[in-house]
Amino acid sequence: MMALTAVFLACFRDYRKHLQPGERATVAVIAADRKQARTIMRYVGGLLRNVPMLAPLIERETAEGFDLTAPVTIEVTTASSRASRGYTFAAVLCDEVAFWPQGDAVADPDTEILAALRPGMATIPGAMLICASSPYARKGELWNAFELHYGRDGAPVLVWQADTRSMNPTVPERIIAEAFERDPASASAEYGAQFRTDVEAFIRREVIEGATDFSVFERAYEPGRRYTAFVDPSGGSSDSYTLAIAHTDRKYGAVLDCVREI
Repeated sequence: MMALTAVFLACFRDYRKHLQPGERATVAVIAADRKQARTIMRYVGGLLRNVPMLAPLIERETAEGFDLTAPVTIEVTTASSRASRGYTFAAVLCDEVAFWPQGDAVADPDTEILAALRPGMATIPGAMLICASSPYARKGELWNAFELHYGRDGAPVLVWQADTRSMNPTVPERIIAEAFERDPASASAEYGAQFRTDVEAFIRREVIEGATDFSVFERAYEPGRRYTAFVDPSGGSSDSYTLAIAHTDRKYGAVLDCVREI
């Protein structure tokens, strides 16, 4: 589907009025690793070469993609914020984005990659950012988009969630049934399009959100109140050094007043 969408956007839309002399519009398909990228490129090549009306549009084939006779290039690359800069994007299609690196502990997280892509889409009106993935844990850019926009009228982002039975009825029912018998949590994500809760942190997301006052960044010190501090030092590698300060409360049991991280 990512290859089909990339070919359609490259071949059936005209971007020339938005380009400067010598500039090319890029339809980029970004995958988590090189093997996935090559798989998508084989589908792109199959569509371009085997559809008679599309084959004459191929001007040049490279290891990374296809230059078309219109000033458009279809290019497949791996997820990287550095490699994503300097392009003029007509469309960016992100494959399996739920499995891109996430969080502050990694050098190139999904948030930074998507942030690096967006400026390259600014000069072509209607440039599209399309992310497709099997869901995984309730974190990262895919989950954020789902939580913010799914099922909300007037949302600026369309979120489509559908299971395998709906999207690809040719998959044998036996395979799906066996997967649910073997590992219901994994199959629910892989074939049911549901985000997993069994791969989350020690405390579930709903528990943390239910106990959080989002209007308070930090609680001020109150004289006469007894506070307790807890420190979790770094082990000397790349993890954070953290400090938390809390106090007991008759109504809530315990209140976290302050958190520091270095």
